[in-house]
Amino acid sequence: MIFTLEGPEKLLPDPKYYTKNITGINPNLTIYLVIVLKVGQIQLIRRQITRDEMQDVQFDSNNTTGNSRSLNQSLLTAIEAHYKDPSIPYPGEDNAILFELTPYLESAGFHDPLSKIYVTQQPVVKNFSIICFLFVITQLPKLVYNKSVGSLLSRKPTDPLDGPAFVTGCLSLLRQFHSHNTDQFLGYMGQYVRSMVHSNASTK
Repeated sequence: MIFTLEGPEKLLPDPKYYTKNITGINPNLTIYLVIVLKVGQIQLIRRQITRDEMQDVQFDSNNTTGNSRSLNQSLLTAIEAHYKDPSIPYPGEDNAILFELTPYLESAGFHDPLSKIYVTQQPVVKNFSIICFLFVITQLPKLVYNKSVGSLLSRKPTDPLDGPAFVTGCLSLLRQFHSHNTDQFLGYMGQYVRSMVHSNASTK
């Protein structure tokens, strides 16, 4: 078995097990791939817009930018202090400063779209980390790292798979679920790499 409660780090399965599992779900991944690529493209566009907004704000009003950055850092420090010591009051309990400041910071480009959680009520998807892992390894053979551009590109020019959008879409999707799903996903990816390395080394 590849997937077990013991954790992926305790197993080193034969690569044939991966092929068997991929074959079973491969026909159902076309729509999933389209959605992930769209999410990735939108997120990359958001990130570029965020950078442009930040540059414009810094150019037009450097003092306002500095004050906003300082206020944001002060609030983050106060929140961190609260979690270290619950006796310290949480900032914003008696006023709406957090709710008022957040939209302003976002409009000024002081946020990262890739780290934002868009789905407040986490959906319940059984074995999500396994599904995401199998989805990723079905697409990996279609990608190749290109040193000249420093990114993943499709092996076939006719293949619509966009490396940066694919990675960004998967990252954004994982961010919407509990962090233990990401930990499990990375564990399965590490297990997959070790299995392939061990298999290739044993055949030489």
